[in-house]
Amino acid sequence: MYYPDSETKTILVIRLSAMGDVAMTVPVLHSLRKAYPDTSVVVLTTYGYDPMFDNLPGVHMVHFDRHGKDKGLKGVFRVWWKLKRHYQLDAVADLHNVLRSRLLTFLLRFSFRRIPIVHINKERSLKRKLTKVGYKSYGEHLKSSFDRYRDVFGKLGYKFKMDFDTIFWRRLPEVPEDMIETFGKKDGQPWVGVAPFAGHRSKVYPMKKMEEVVKQLSERGVKVFLFGHGRNEKNVLYSWQKKYDNVFAMPPETYLPQELILMAHLDVMVSMDSANMHMASMVATPVVSVWGATHPYAGFMGWKQSEDNAVQLPLECRPCSVFGEKPCRRNGKGEHYECVRGIAPEMIVEKVMKVLGENPIKQN
Repeated sequence: MYYPDSETKTILVIRLSAMGDVAMTVPVLHSLRKAYPDTSVVVLTTYGYDPMFDNLPGVHMVHFDRHGKDKGLKGVFRVWWKLKRHYQLDAVADLHNVLRSRLLTFLLRFSFRRIPIVHINKERSLKRKLTKVGYKSYGEHLKSSFDRYRDVFGKLGYKFKMDFDTIFWRRLPEVPEDMIETFGKKDGQPWVGVAPFAGHRSKVYPMKKMEEVVKQLSERGVKVFLFGHGRNEKNVLYSWQKKYDNVFAMPPETYLPQELILMAHLDVMVSMDSANMHMASMVATPVVSVWGATHPYAGFMGWKQSEDNAVQLPLECRPCSVFGEKPCRRNGKGEHYECVRGIAPEMIVEKVMKVLGENPIKQN
């Protein structure tokens, strides 16, 4: 059981659901802790995300198993009771703002003498406008998720500048020995990660074209590391590994802590608009990001990533979705998901080689 000192303040931060959204809280919480080192943070999130916060002192993880024991209304009450019993909270930052988090904060409001609670403003109307048919989005950035998160803390009275580079701020761990045995040591050869999958079809670059990207990088003397989970994804990655030199799929027993360390040693990561973009961003690795139905202007570009490294097509129908879950607007016209199908592999390879040319090769 944890009780903070009487002179410290404890903030509950609620951010459930998607891994990428949780990853985007990391730069904000690091910056908050730098500005207010006596403030403790309790992060309520989904299982499996703890490694992202391991190197951040003063942060305590609480899990919300919304698909298991904390499912449904009973689950919300179960989590509320756990928080009430184990923590003395002074403020709540709801960075999710959905029905589940709203109900939980309602219960907490009466459990801790009406503590201040602030919910994130997602500005859904602006996002609907961004994806409206015929609306040209280019040139009109929406506020980034990092700024939206920071605004929540600002309304709670915590003002701070964003000050974050990498989760490995103490020191960069060495690549694990078992990975070195599989991949070999770094000897000046560029290391490039490729994460070809995403949660929605409209954000996934066609596998045949991504294989061509991997092939071209291999032919240019680049060592390629393939990231993916699940049997189907692994089968695709292993087939590429067998075909091309210097191409390695992550072993099935590789977990998030090892992946984060390896990502930190990469020179470039190629990723969709997905969690892997944010994972690489957290360890200060440049990302060549591939965008389909979604758009960087919606506010989900990775931390300190350059829009110059985003690969996308200037189609009038883009963006048709903020998160990528909506069906293609061109479906039935012979141009299904043209936003990703129309991207040539050479566009991605050229971006990768340009980044490699601009940045010194990282050494182990």
